[in-house]
Amino acid sequence: MRDSHAKARRREEGNRAWRCLPRPCGGREQGVDGLAASDLTTPPPLRAFASSRESSAFSLIELLVVMAIMALMISLLVPAFNSIGESNRITSATQIVVAELNKSRQEAIARNRAVEVRLYTIAPKDEPGNTSLRAVRALRSIVLDESANYGSNARFGRLFHLPGGIQISTNTTLSSTTLSTNSTEPLPGFGSSTYVAFRFRPNGGTDLSTNVTWTLVSDRGRGAPPPNFATIQLDPRTGRVRLFRP
Repeated sequence: MRDSHAKARRREEGNRAWRCLPRPCGGREQGVDGLAASDLTTPPPLRAFASSRESSAFSLIELLVVMAIMALMISLLVPAFNSIGESNRITSATQIVVAELNKSRQEAIARNRAVEVRLYTIAPKDEPGNTSLRAVRALRSIVLDESANYGSNARFGRLFHLPGGIQISTNTTLSSTTLSTNSTEPLPGFGSSTYVAFRFRPNGGTDLSTNVTWTLVSDRGRGAPPPNFATIQLDPRTGRVRLFRP
């Protein structure tokens, strides 16, 4: 009797232990913490990561296309920037000439003396020894003495240089007055320099017989007129200055 009870108890304990063992799930063996044994040995799929990297990268053809577009844009923008810089220098040169002419006229009236304006043919300021680049690039005014001569009371004004690469054109289709040589004057750093001159009288007029037109252009300017230029017109009777820009 005792043996049968003992056998039944052992059988029940065996069944209870069997129920506590991990069971197969979907036909797969169970491993640690309920994971399938195959899950512990099979690496995660890499296809998703690889495709993500491929979609975020650029191909060689795409890079070449971008570089070609950038090169085209630069080739179009550089001439535009050069033209803007050239136009600004012409504007600055025009302001220098107009200001000096107006100041000379006002001084002639205020001092009741003749004031001479000289336009010098010199090389560029940064290349004073390059005689092949000589052009009308500087000007100054001189307040003469009471006898309209260069006596001890004459006062030489400051020498103004036009901005680099800008000149007053001597092309007769651009400047109506031929800037023929009147005389020479030694200038520091430039040596003996030729100039053309005219005078403002005490009444504000000039000693010129006809209208004077000067056109300021770039050294690289081509055509008559070139793309960028400014024209200054001087009325010989009144001495007043007018400016024209395209």
